[in-house]
Amino acid sequence: MTWRRWLGLGLAGAIALVAGVVGGTAWLLEHPEHIGPLASKLAGWPEGSIVLADLEVGERVELVGFELHPPKPRAPDVYVARGDVDWPDPWKLWEREVDLGRVEARGVRVSARTQGGRGEPKVGGWVLSSTQLTIDDARYTAPETDTLPAVTIEGIDLQVQDVWWQPKSRQIKADGWVRIAAMDLGAIDVTDLRTDDLHLTGTALELGGALFKYGRTEAYATGTITDLDRRAAVELNVRLVASRVEDAIEDATGRTSPLMGWLNSNVTVVAGGDLPPGGAHISGWVQLTEAHVFAGSSLRWIPKAFLDIAPWFKRGHKGWVRVGNLRGEATFGRGWVDLAYLERTSKKHRVLQAWGGLQDGQVDVTVRAVPKRSPEKAGIGVRVTGPLGETKLQLASRDHLLTAPR
Repeated sequence: MTWRRWLGLGLAGAIALVAGVVGGTAWLLEHPEHIGPLASKLAGWPEGSIVLADLEVGERVELVGFELHPPKPRAPDVYVARGDVDWPDPWKLWEREVDLGRVEARGVRVSARTQGGRGEPKVGGWVLSSTQLTIDDARYTAPETDTLPAVTIEGIDLQVQDVWWQPKSRQIKADGWVRIAAMDLGAIDVTDLRTDDLHLTGTALELGGALFKYGRTEAYATGTITDLDRRAAVELNVRLVASRVEDAIEDATGRTSPLMGWLNSNVTVVAGGDLPPGGAHISGWVQLTEAHVFAGSSLRWIPKAFLDIAPWFKRGHKGWVRVGNLRGEATFGRGWVDLAYLERTSKKHRVLQAWGGLQDGQVDVTVRAVPKRSPEKAGIGVRVTGPLGETKLQLASRDHLLTAPR
């Protein structure tokens, strides 16, 4: 066989191959319901792992009803109602990068199959990139486990630029803004979260400033969430201004608050990371204005007489005792409150101290009037103890008052 015949056969084969690819591609574009099964087969995944209801091709590629169900047990299920992407840059494919240009997605649903235990991230792998990613109406859910409550985050709208995502190493980089309608994290409910200062730096998320509602309390937060490639560790500085302390305590513990008053605070929220499940907590500086302590509705005559005579207290309606303005440190956890110390300074009367807390529905709060000349002495004070709604007030013993914080 001469070289001319070999060349002719080669050209014919190349033309046939190109024609087959073009013809096959055209057929798939006319029958997009077959793209999902073909992609699942090429990936070596079970049938139904990839589903595509419709595909519209023009200057951009539009996907309708896209579903992803990876066979790995810890991988999430993903659904996108509708998405638009630019045609991928073919030159970047040689560098193992899929550049989708400007991406818009609507009706995104991510359903995690489990929480925690993802193992160590791997090195390298393909990269997905985008000049701008816009997501409207997204939702994320994770099921309840033996140690962790269920998680639901819904109403997610975000827009980020210069996205770089490497799924294998679990690293992502981007800058932009986000709005979240509601976050049910099991312990607390966060609503109306919004920030225009969102930075993803690989395995960390930095918040330059975020406004949100925690239960009935409005808050402002800055901070970081690190170790996104493993078990995310949260450390946020949160400021509350002119909120009700009873609302904050009841939202944190799910129980009636033994304190009442206006709350200003600057606290740190710590969660995830190396903490055990349920170990998240909020701690820091608090200030209570017009603070009241619930002493109960049935007072014995000695404590009642003491409250009426002592210039530091004022008995109010329905079992509340006014103690004035306090400031100090406190910690809130899931189902408990620890008042490290609260103090009311005064030039006219003695300094008041308060400490104690709420644990498993049981109250134990002490208010002490500190002796002016000898603050190391016991002084005099009252102690509120018992289950919420049925607390009792009594004069505090000398030994107990000597355990007061400095």
